[in-house]
This record gives sequence, structure tokens and C-alpha cells, in this order.
Amino acid sequence: LVEYYSKGENLELESLPVVPGCSDQTLQVKVTPGTKIRNVISETLRKFQNENQLLFVGSGAATGKVITCAEVVKKRLKKLHQITILGYKKVEEYWEPKTEGLDRLKVVREIPTIFILLSKQPLDATVPGYQPPNSSGDEFWKSKPRAKGRKSIKQKSN
Repeated sequence: LVEYYSKGENLELESLPVVPGCSDQTLQVKVTPGTKIRNVISETLRKFQNENQLLFVGSGAATGKVITCAEVVKKRLKKLHQITILGYKKVEEYWEPKTEGLDRLKVVREIPTIFILLSKQPLDATVPGYQPPNSSGDEFWKSKPRAKGRKSIKQKSN
């Protein structure tokens, strides 16, 4: 492919899903793979003092950082409601032919994207992806251990 084509332009087709409860005035933070979490958190916390909602957005390799940013903010500012939406961002990649007689190629990629809305005001609890305040998933780790006294199954060796 590389010997016959050279990389051309990329077009990002923003197909932003509707995040229920998100307003036009929501503070939006776009997280990239190169984002320094410490810098984003300090700036975001400063700006979020005067806002009711905060939306973290990231695609591809940045999705993990988006989750980290949201969890750090939730840990520092208690009682935040959360809605998480997963989606895809379409990117059209064009490849230009190096030799005559070949057609221009178009490759469409769908890149995973995550949107995390944090709100000081209550959000619709019936929306898929809603998490009430103080729900960090600790309930899972605090579950009761398995009952003691269970016998293990041993295989016979010949």
C-alpha cells in the first residue's frame, strides 16, 4: 500500500451523541493522548467552581485519561451526578495514488469516544450510564467473601 499510495487528508466527521441533561453552557474539556492529567485537573477544578456541569470528552487512546480525569474530579468534589455515554467518531482517511491508473482510496475508521458529564445538579437517573453521587464502584469490592469450607475439586492423576 505504501509503495503505491501516499497519505492524503483526514476528515473528522463529528457525530456527537446527545448527552442527556447536558446544556449548551456546559464547561467542556477535550482530553487528548498527550494531555497532562495534573494540568487538566487543576484548571478544570478552578473553572468548575462557577459552573453547574462539566463534560469530559476523549477519543481513542485518550479514553482512559477521560475516565481518570472524571474520577479524580469526583473524588475531590463529592456529590456529583454522572452520566457516561460511549460512541464513535468517524474519520475519513484519503490515500493518493503515486502511479497513474490507480484510484484515490478512502478508508473510514470509527474511533471509540467517551463522554462523561458531571453535574452538581441531579440528573435523570433513568438514563443508561447514570451514576449517583458517591458511587465509585466500591460496593463491588466490599461484597461478601465466598463461603468458607467449600471443598476443592481434585482431578485424579493416573
